[in-house]
Amino acid sequence: MGLGIESVSSLFRIMDDDKNRKLNFEEFKKGVEEYGLNFAKEEIEDLFRRIDVDQSGSIDYEEFVRKLRVS
Repeated sequence: MGLGIESVSSLFRIMDDDKNRKLNFEEFKKGVEEYGLNFAKEEIEDLFRRIDVDQSGSIDYEEFVRKLRVS
């Protein structure tokens, strides 16, 4: 299930606590939990790795949008 671009943009901004346009694992984990998804830490780690396409250790805005928006 994807989200519209406006929803994805808003979600990213909410999760990006330090406003550097990247999500580290802790920001991502916190956002997933606050969104109400009841995932185990291992599931969140797997999801983070799948979205972090360039394997940089952070999810940038473009990676986030590409993976979560409706095509």
